[in-house]
Formats: sequence, C-alpha cells, structure tokens
Amino acid sequence: MNRFVRFVGLLILCTGCRKSEESDGPPQPEAPEPTDWSTSVGNPGNMTARASPVAGLDLLDGTWTLAELELALCDGTVLTTTVPSGAIRLDGEATIALPELVDGQSEIGVCGITVRSDGPLRLDGREPERNATFTLELSLDGITVDFLEPVDTTDGRFRLALGTTDWLSIPWLGLVPDGHVTIREEHPQHDTIVGALSEAVWTDDDSGGTIGTADAEVVLPPMHLATGKGGWVAVSYDDGHTWSEVRPDQDDASADSLYAFAGSDAVAVGVGGSDERSVVLVTEDAVDFEEVFVDALKGLRDVAWVESQFVAVGRDGSVGTSPDGRVWDVLDPLGDCHFESIAHRGSEVLVVGEAGGLGCVWASEDGGSTFAQRSALSTPGHAVTALDGGFVAIGPGSKLSWTLDLADNWSSVVLDDPILYDVVSWDGWVKVLGSSSVFYTTDFLNIEEGESDGFLKFVPSLDAQHLLVVSEDGAIWQAPSEDARALEDWTRRGDLGRLPAGAEFFDVAVWVR
Repeated sequence: MNRFVRFVGLLILCTGCRKSEESDGPPQPEAPEPTDWSTSVGNPGNMTARASPVAGLDLLDGTWTLAELELALCDGTVLTTTVPSGAIRLDGEATIALPELVDGQSEIGVCGITVRSDGPLRLDGREPERNATFTLELSLDGITVDFLEPVDTTDGRFRLALGTTDWLSIPWLGLVPDGHVTIREEHPQHDTIVGALSEAVWTDDDSGGTIGTADAEVVLPPMHLATGKGGWVAVSYDDGHTWSEVRPDQDDASADSLYAFAGSDAVAVGVGGSDERSVVLVTEDAVDFEEVFVDALKGLRDVAWVESQFVAVGRDGSVGTSPDGRVWDVLDPLGDCHFESIAHRGSEVLVVGEAGGLGCVWASEDGGSTFAQRSALSTPGHAVTALDGGFVAIGPGSKLSWTLDLADNWSSVVLDDPILYDVVSWDGWVKVLGSSSVFYTTDFLNIEEGESDGFLKFVPSLDAQHLLVVSEDGAIWQAPSEDARALEDWTRRGDLGRLPAGAEFFDVAVWVR
C-alpha cells in the first residue's frame, strides 16, 4: 500500500486582491494574488502538528520522525528545508520552520506543501474504562497538499491535524483490562489506522481558517466473524486475540443458528436456519445486521462468495445465489441431498452432503448458476475444500477423500481417528483436524500425525500468512510456521469461548474488504 497521501486544498482567500494592470495587448486573465498570511515581519512561516481526538481514548504522547519539508511554488520552483531535530511532537505546540520565501517568491505564491518522513509515527494512549494502554508505531511516509490558489506562507502559522475526530476505533486495538497493545506494520489493522490518520486538516493557526483537507484512501478493517447458536455473532480485529459480541442470541423469529459466513468487498453474509426455513444475515460493517428470510431455501448450512455472487446451500437440495445477500435466485432442488459444505476454485464449485446414508456431490462450472450431479462419496460429505488441482473432502468413517478433477473420480484413505472435523489445503499440505490428532499429507500416501487440543475448525489469519484453529472450548491457536507435530509448538492467541450468553460457535470466517 502506498502510504504517501496527496490531496487538494481548500483556501481562505484574502479580502483584497490586486488586479492586473492595463496593457496595450489583448486582455489577459487575472492572476490570483497569493493569500497573505504574513505579519510583514518577513520570517518564514512555521507549522505544528497534532493527532485529532478520539472519544473514549486519551492520546498521551506522540512524535513523528520527519526528514524534510517542501514548498512547491506556483512557477514550478521547489524549496526544501531539512527538519533539524528529525522528530516533531504531535502536541500542537512544537513548531517547524517552513522554507523561506525570498526575492519576490511570496508574490509568486506557494501551490503545494509536502511533509516527508523517514521514520515511524508513534502515538501512546490509554483507555480509561479498561485502564489499558496502547502504542501505535505507524508507517506514514508523508503528506502532500496541493492548493487551488497560491498562498504566501511568509510569517504564517499553520497546523496539521492528523485524522478527523474519532479516527481510531477502540475495537481495532484489542485492548484488555490493565493490558498493553502495540500496533506495528505487521498488525492486521495497521493500514486501516494509517488511512484513517491520513484524513488530515490544515488550518491557519491565527484565524482558525481551513487551508486544506485530505480525503485519504479508505482501507476498511479486515476481521474474523464467528457465528453460532441463536443467531449469535462475534468479531475479532486482531487475529483472534480479543473478541467483541456484536449480535447476541436472539429471542425472536431470527433465533435460528447461523452456520457460516462469507464476504464480498461490500457485505458479509451469514446463513442458517432450520429444516423448515432459512435465515440470511447481511451486514456492511459488522455493527448493523439485516435479516432476510427466503422461504424457498431450507436450512442453509454453508455459503461462499464465488466471483460475483454468493452461493448458499442447505437441506433438501437447497441452492440459492445472490449478488448482495438481500435478493436471492433459488435453483430447483438438487435431488434429496442435504448439503453441508461448499468449496470453489475460480468458477468451479463443489458442494457435498448426505443422501440416503451416502455422500452426494454436485458441481458447477459457471460459478454456481447451474449444477450437475457428480460421482458420489462412499460416506456423507461433512466438509470440502479446494486443492490446486482438485478438491478434498472428509466425512464419517474417518474417510479422507480427494479428486483431481471436478469430482468425476474419487480416491480415499481411512485416518486413524474416529471423528474428522475439518480439512484445509495450506502451503502445499492437506491438513485434517480429528478428535485426537492433526493429520498432514502432501501426496495422500505419506500421512503424518501430530497432537491436537480439541481442535475443531481451521481459519486463515487476516493477512493469510498463518493458519489459525479454534478448539472445542473456544480457544484460538496459531499453527507453527513449520508443520511441527508437538502441541508445544503451537501458540495460544486468545479465546472466543462460549461467551456470557453461552453461545456455541459453528464457524469462524475471514472478511477482507
């Protein structure tokens, strides 16, 4: 992500502007007079900087390591000054001198200001309610302001307010009582916070008039969404370290359990329901949720975003597609298959489930708009995931099954575990969570076995660099970078738990917008 922010300024103009003198030539357009912020002392202007306030947080201290300031004159000349101290305190008091205008340059006027950084921006703060502290170490490379009209910066005093009011969201920080959090470049919300902080405002310190504003690139926060019984939803912004309940158990018609979430760039969609009906939950921000009931779909169990539409599957062969989760096209039921899981690789979609005690399989080659029945699994399909060259599924009887095409042919192997919970393809490995072990294979011939701690569900980290798992007691674990077999090599990151409402989770999904 390019963290150099550029924006066009708005100007407070002087009350009197000099007009062009009469000439014998053809009339010329009037040149705008530079806005005069000076007091006629002739000194270079200066600037201060601060971070805008955030409700519920005390911003205690901050510094920004700067390299230089540039003034772009309206004739193309660029004046540069090195910041002598290197760092400016973000308290709105410490000043940095702007490059000096000489030899009539004030009459030409300044058309742009650039602040360049060669180090991190650091902010320390506190949340009084939790007595928790935090440190932000952000990579904000610089800011450029392009003015619409020339400005005379001589002897002017300018203030840069980083971030608009409430630019920082408390949940992004993942604060716990009496704890401390440091957010650096590797943190999932680093880019989101940088984008919010870059929505800056330049003002004249003497008059308070606005000189320029910045509308920075919007980077929406990635998150994990957990779903469970009673329509319960929780969200984590820090790879499962802390969780916030955003939708408690419901006590009305929408109290059906939610079994899965999937997200597009615009919305996240959760699906669930009973054998008699379905419920769909739509959110644009993981704060407000819209309920959608689709009578023709029964007991939805899984959903995926496939190219340009959501594809949801459920009981009695139910399949529906939707571009936004609100309006659904319902396909004719696909036999008597009770679908449990969906996976896709590009436009190829595979759904698996149970029919008459066997595994039923249907496939689509057009992104889920039409389906055809494929070779059945020998046991019901409980979970399926895509491989680089096929698909892999698990089911009862400890069966691990795979196909190297679109389910025209299946091969299988029996693993040494009575119950298989989840399967994932990751870094060239196929990994399976069982009731007592984790299984690893690259070729389905040599299968290695490692320790488990009640692991039930795989989920990628928000940056897709690590693999997380959720255990039966709601603990969030991070898998080691190597496929180590000992449990001591895993890292416990946090706890989803049952939460006070006693909610039981069914799925944890990643939503990156």
